Amino acid sequence: MFEGLSVAMVTPFRSGAVDRDAVARLVEHMVAGGVQGIVVSGSTGEAATCTVEERRELWAFVRERAKGRAWIVAGTGTNLPPTPSRSRAWPRNWAWTAPWS
Repeated sequence: MFEGLSVAMVTPFRSGAVDRDAVARLVEHMVAGGVQGIVVSGSTGEAATCTVEERRELWAFVRERAKGRAWIVAGTGTNLPPTPSRSRAWPRNWAWTAPWS
């Protein structure tokens, strides 16, 4: 299903909020560098630092910025219970693959 290079993207913050300009630059940098898959809020601490709504907004923003040039994995796990109910809250139709898949 997934092939190639994938990376866990850090989530930059400025003044206590997700820095969208920096996120956009990161996405462009990763795609230009040959990354085929971006893991968003998957393993760089967002489970403890972002609300579910912030993470949803981040997933959608990265999806829009990647524009089909890289596949996206939305990290839905957390260090707070109950993870399964939070994961089920994410729409099932948001499974993306790159255009060459």
